[in-house]
Amino acid sequence: MITYGTSTLGKPIVTSEGDEGSNPIRIAFLVLTFILASVNVGLVTSYFRTSNKMIQFRFFIKQNSKNSVFILAAYLLHTAIHTFHYIDNIRRPVAYFEPKYLYQKYIVSTMEITFYFNFPLTLCGVLFMKHLFKKGYIDYTYLIAYICSSLMSLMHYRIESPSRYSASVNFSIAGEGVSILLLICVAFMVRQKPEKKYHKLFIVSFFAILVCALISKNLGIWWMLAYLALFSVVIAKLTEGYMYETYERLPSTETQ
Repeated sequence: MITYGTSTLGKPIVTSEGDEGSNPIRIAFLVLTFILASVNVGLVTSYFRTSNKMIQFRFFIKQNSKNSVFILAAYLLHTAIHTFHYIDNIRRPVAYFEPKYLYQKYIVSTMEITFYFNFPLTLCGVLFMKHLFKKGYIDYTYLIAYICSSLMSLMHYRIESPSRYSASVNFSIAGEGVSILLLICVAFMVRQKPEKKYHKLFIVSFFAILVCALISKNLGIWWMLAYLALFSVVIAKLTEGYMYETYERLPSTETQ
């Protein structure tokens, strides 16, 4: 029997789910999440292997065709921790003090919102890496959307204090945050001209302020639907070039 309670921070959470975890649909969610991650890794690795573009880095890194392995490694590390987080969260929602509005069934099963949200997030990551390895430069449209979506995992700490989570759960939550920050650091070392720093700063600030504002409010399912809608609109607008002008890229050098 599913029961709900209140966290020490006053948020409605699931406290027990009985045999709901053995629901065939929930098990299918776990399998599909793993398959999605495998497809993600397979696609990105294939883009890396077939890439003939020189990805140039700022600062101290010597320019050569092998440099792209840095961003591949950071992405795969984040993908591994992210996948562990989502699978573990779907499998053990009680251990994550899962908010009631994210846990409860809306269409087919409990934990479906978390399961659904993983698809657009993964798509942004794959498109970001594809663009990087095919073109030789970063499309900040997908990168910023991917970063901000991944940082949503830290929302767990608005539901319950970190000290209340087990070590493995804290690793899952905080690990995803730390690994995406590593990806940010590596990605922003990629050289790309003209810089258009103000445009990048605007996009990063816009998403950061938006995410902070959303996380600070407990708006239930309406918050999640609003965020997903805005997430889709912003991606479309950025892709079409409405939010920032198209600019000349740093020429890419093909490897010999």
